[in-house]
Amino acid sequence: MRRKRQSEAPEESAIRKKKDRESRRLRRAVSTQKEKMMERISKSQSKLETRLSETKERAEERRSSLQSIAKAKRPSETKEQSTERITHHSTRYRKKKDEKNATTAKNAFGGATVTRHHLGQITTTCTNCRASFFKDEISNDVGMVNICCASGDIEVEDNFANFPAQIEKLLTGDSSDADNFQSNI
Repeated sequence: MRRKRQSEAPEESAIRKKKDRESRRLRRAVSTQKEKMMERISKSQSKLETRLSETKERAEERRSSLQSIAKAKRPSETKEQSTERITHHSTRYRKKKDEKNATTAKNAFGGATVTRHHLGQITTTCTNCRASFFKDEISNDVGMVNICCASGDIEVEDNFANFPAQIEKLLTGDSSDADNFQSNI
């Protein structure tokens, strides 16, 4: 089976993997929560055993292969797919970092649990003063923002009206650099 997989073309491999994922998804849809948990544990254990037994060269080869496959897919992915991939990886990275920081904080504070709070992305703007807010920073029951300028009662000076041309392009443009800047500001 392994030789057959090694000799298949990348397109065949992608089709086979897609069929395998769909098959697993359908099986999981009918299985109970307990069965799902047992399957995850079993897969994790077998993956761990495989990784522990592989040589350093094989591990590097596996990582290199995975990276080249991922890089080959990127030029053909849509903007939505790219955003989804980046969001998935950043969330995964943040979760790992949070777990590490929580463990460090727990050790530093004598066993007390410390958790990080994430406000989400900046998605809301005040209609009066154009102040930006994080998704979780505003109350969902009110439905509007009024903590910045008291619904227009307080007049805020526009000190940012004359940006340098480069920064204005990054803030208002739609190039790849501007998209990157706006999503990571």
